[in-house]
Amino acid sequence: MKQIYKICFTIILAISTTLSIGTTNINAKEVGKTVTIEADILNPKSYESTVTQLLSYDSVNEVIVIDNKLNNKFIENGEIFEQPILTPDAVTTYRYRITNVMSGSDYVGSGSIAIATGEPGSTISISKTSSVSNTYSLSASVVSASTVTTAVGFSVTSSESISISASDSVPSTHNGRQVKSMSLNAFPVYKTKSFTIERHKSVGGVNYGWSDYGSGTASQAYGISFIKTYVYK
Repeated sequence: MKQIYKICFTIILAISTTLSIGTTNINAKEVGKTVTIEADILNPKSYESTVTQLLSYDSVNEVIVIDNKLNNKFIENGEIFEQPILTPDAVTTYRYRITNVMSGSDYVGSGSIAIATGEPGSTISISKTSSVSNTYSLSASVVSASTVTTAVGFSVTSSESISISASDSVPSTHNGRQVKSMSLNAFPVYKTKSFTIERHKSVGGVNYGWSDYGSGTASQAYGISFIKTYVYK
């Protein structure tokens, strides 16, 4: 996962290569290739001008917009969410539960959800509303999607609506090389949860306690990654 630098959303345009972020000045070269801001991904007006400004810096190749209002209310390492009792036969019964729900690393999806390409001297723009599916996976299919949803705090079978809007001017040179064309791509950004699946076994009324039975992960789309790519002459 690329390193993400969290910064304040309010950015005041600077004449030099220094970005004035709140009361902190960060040189674009120090920021590196990726900058992260927080905004409403359903309202492009909340981030478009800032993304456009950041993309104008040669040293910034990626701007990530995340929407923390989509953060769910799960309790880290907290409550247990049980499945109903399963009875394979008249003697042995099983119960399953999800425990140890924990936040994982964010990741950028591999599939582009918007793209614009242009030649030097042109301004390229992308403007689109896209529906991005949340996902989940289980090492053992013994708990339902609704149980996973309850455990992680967001619907693992629904989609998130993302409004994509950004623009950038295509330069004639980049990193000292002649540019033939530049593309501006938008990718979904996901936050992740991991968890443990446990099983309780009872035989003839004798309880054998809980034991690990598997694991799972869930991902929710909650941001956009804007990435510039170049084709050189």
